[in-house]
Amino acid sequence: MLLSPERMLGGRIKAGDTVGVFISVNLDEALPDLPEIPEEAVGWKQFTHQNFQNILVTAVQQAAPETEDGSSVNEGVAMPNGSAFVTLAQTDLDASKLVFGSEFGSIWLSKESEKSEVGDPPVVVVPEVLK
Repeated sequence: MLLSPERMLGGRIKAGDTVGVFISVNLDEALPDLPEIPEEAVGWKQFTHQNFQNILVTAVQQAAPETEDGSSVNEGVAMPNGSAFVTLAQTDLDASKLVFGSEFGSIWLSKESEKSEVGDPPVVVVPEVLK
């Protein structure tokens, strides 16, 4: 997936890192009353959820910055010069959720460490943000 630098939180992300994946959606219509929709999201058009935790980054591709002599350098690519293609190790079902998020919303990654705890984060809607 192609991500702008501000959508990669917690430092420079590279292959071998693990990340949390957040999907934000802004719907044109109110959510339908479906059992798959978390209760806290019903009635809201905008919400964010951390859908995945501890996901392995398998590749990060980014254009190297131009040097003063016009050539490019592959080492030490500084962020936030541009977008990056980030590839994650996921099942086909989880990948379909990422595709949905890319197509109809936006995706954010948070860099994690071996100390990052796996939790059950709630869906975040406007009242939660304003608390």
